[in-house]
Order: sequence, then C-alpha cells, then structure tokens
Amino acid sequence: MSVSANTAAKIAHGTRDSLLTNGVAQAAKAKIPIYIHPADQYEGAVTTILPDRNAMTLYMRDVDIENADRLKRMQGITVLESISDIAGVVKRQSGGK
Repeated sequence: MSVSANTAAKIAHGTRDSLLTNGVAQAAKAKIPIYIHPADQYEGAVTTILPDRNAMTLYMRDVDIENADRLKRMQGITVLESISDIAGVVKRQSGGK
C-alpha cells in the first residue's frame, strides 16, 4: 500500500487510530508480511499541479524521511522503493499469476 506521511508516522510510532493503522498493527502481531510505500521517503522535492493548474513544489521534511527509515527497521514490514513495486508484490503473493 502507498501511504501518506501522516499514516507512515502513525505506523512508525505505533498509533492505531484508523482501520489502516490498526490493520497494520494486527498484521504485525500475526506475523503477516506488510508491504508499504511511504510517499515521503527520500530527500528532495516534487512538483504537483493544483486544480487551478498552478504548480506547487513540495519539499520532503526530515521528520517524514526519518519515519520512513523507522518503518524500514521494523520487523515484518517491507518498505517498497517505488509505487511500481506493488505490482511485483501482488504477483509474487498470488503465485505469479
């Protein structure tokens, strides 16, 4: 799953206040593999186009990168490098079909 910086922070710090964060916590307790793609895991900037067609540049915050790094160290969690890696995980989990 791809998650926002907010959700990544909650998972990294053990907060279970939504269906998604509680699901991750329960999966970890059951030793079910967790695959996650935190949106803000690398230093740098991205430019997005707003609904009014103006561009806005977003800069990754150190705290968000640190939370992604914390997820990488958590048992049972695999942090995906790219959103495109999700397709490979689904294929492997379904037996390559």
